[in-house]
Amino acid sequence: MGGGRGGQWLHLAGVCLGVALLASIIGNALWNQASRRLPLSMLGQMIVFETVFAFVYGYVWEGRGPALVEILAILMMIVSVIWCVRAHAPPRGAEEPPH
Repeated sequence: MGGGRGGQWLHLAGVCLGVALLASIIGNALWNQASRRLPLSMLGQMIVFETVFAFVYGYVWEGRGPALVEILAILMMIVSVIWCVRAHAPPRGAEEPPH
């Protein structure tokens, strides 16, 4: 390793460690909360957001925006999640059960 490259490897290791800790600890805590509060059929829909964020990170990495067909596909995924959330929402005017 050259003088400048050693610092780059150290930076990479630090970023990897930070992302791993955040994804493991915070992501796990959020997923646990979601799994307790949402119906089982909704948990599968939450995975769609993981895919959407992967797209966003990929576009940032490549330094470009999504093509029209990619935008349409992402919108269709998001609309399907919203549709599912509405299907599982309690009827309007219904009382919420005590927690």
